[in-house]
Amino acid sequence: MGLDKSPNPNGLNMKSYQQFWDLIRAYITNACRGWLASKTFPLSLVETLVVLILKVENHNQ
Repeated sequence: MGLDKSPNPNGLNMKSYQQFWDLIRAYITNACRGWLASKTFPLSLVETLVVLILKVENHNQ
């Protein structure tokens, strides 16, 4: 996947996570360790966002 493609529902793409990894690393690591220790996973993180994109002919040509 391209780093600047397909933003998440929060508007961030993979490049954003790479760029700010030093700031968010501890938060994400601690969250994952907490899920593993408690043997639970937040249901909100397994939700799926489906977006339908209509195909249209290019009328500008």
